[in-house]
Amino acid sequence: MKILSAETNLASATNVSYAPVVRLFNSGASNILVTQKDYLGTNEGTFMVMSGDVVYCEKYYTDTLEGGADIKATKVAYSSMMRFVGASVAGPTYTYSVSATNVDEGGSFTTTVTTTNVDDNTTLYWSLSGTGITSGDFSSGALTGSGTISNNTFNFSHTLANDGSVEGSETVTLKLFTDSGRNTQVGNEVTVEIADTSTIVIGQQAFTTAGSFSWTAPAGVTAVSVVTVGGGAGSGSGFSGGGGGALSYVNNISVTAGQSYTVVVGDKGTSGGSSYFVNTSTVGAQGGQTTTGGQVITGTGGNGGNSTSGGGGGAGGYSGNGGNSQQAGSGGGGGGGANASWANNAGGGGGVGLLGEGSSGAGGSGNNQERGTSGSGGEEGGNTGGAGRKYGGGGGAIFPGAVGAVRIIWPGSVRQFPSTRTADE
Repeated sequence: MKILSAETNLASATNVSYAPVVRLFNSGASNILVTQKDYLGTNEGTFMVMSGDVVYCEKYYTDTLEGGADIKATKVAYSSMMRFVGASVAGPTYTYSVSATNVDEGGSFTTTVTTTNVDDNTTLYWSLSGTGITSGDFSSGALTGSGTISNNTFNFSHTLANDGSVEGSETVTLKLFTDSGRNTQVGNEVTVEIADTSTIVIGQQAFTTAGSFSWTAPAGVTAVSVVTVGGGAGSGSGFSGGGGGALSYVNNISVTAGQSYTVVVGDKGTSGGSSYFVNTSTVGAQGGQTTTGGQVITGTGGNGGNSTSGGGGGAGGYSGNGGNSQQAGSGGGGGGGANASWANNAGGGGGVGLLGEGSSGAGGSGNNQERGTSGSGGEEGGNTGGAGRKYGGGGGAIFPGAVGAVRIIWPGSVRQFPSTRTADE
């Protein structure tokens, strides 16, 4: 064997003095992959040079070799005693990486796909999966999608939802496929750890006795949703009943953890008391009056039913008014109390529940002095000569109405009236 050039290395692509035959020595401690390309830079293949090994490569004189500084190369004369290594034809490769492998809720990450020997305009398909991972975990970005290769790459991004729920850390796995059915997976799998940054506790508190109270926001709670029901009225007269209390709710009210807030629950009486949280400008529902139902003060909900002919009015509902005497409530309101043909025997109005919207209450029969039935989980009104029922039902004839109520649920960003996670948790 005859040496024809000074030794160089393959830290960058070189044709090794236009040599058709090259001696390669791996001086490093690791096996090294050498890439062979033609003069246009097209990949012709690769071969491995083991640590401490010497191999010979036969190539076209303009071809280049590249493999790192530990590969020492010299131009040599051909000899039949040489053992030549052959370059394998390089197939397509697919790798992808993420901009961050640990991301807090509310944060974002970008996935970059990199290929070799894949034609431009080729479409590849990706997916995200993992235990408990759903589309709801992301405020932007889907669980599946596709991208088109341009200059050996494309990328896509996701933003994690800050859902306010304590779920624990989760792991998202990203996969790449060559077919839209996602049956042929290629490339490496990449995982992203989602850090659960929710510090909110989930809870609720109901105030169901008349009076003024103080509620303190628990640690980590920054928003609440609140429903208020005004007190139901009684009339004090044998032939006229009391109006039902109104219902009103407001969602996602900002609060500060550790701070105390006023809660007022309206009492029953000839005029039912109003109920509110913080003040009537935040969320509030008026109590019933002698013959008329209470009105929504601030928020969304229904007015109380009227006592038009002796029977008590039903409490307001989440999406409609309480029933008047003998009439059904609408939108979940308590049913109206029954009419009475003689003194002191009119039925009471139905109440409304605090756990969110349900069915509407039915009105009572005038001939039988029947009670009005409840709406949305409240109690049915009293039968012959009956008081209003909780919460917010108007009393029949001389009988009293029912007290109002206030219920607070949190976090208000994800638990909201009339029907989004409004039950006790």
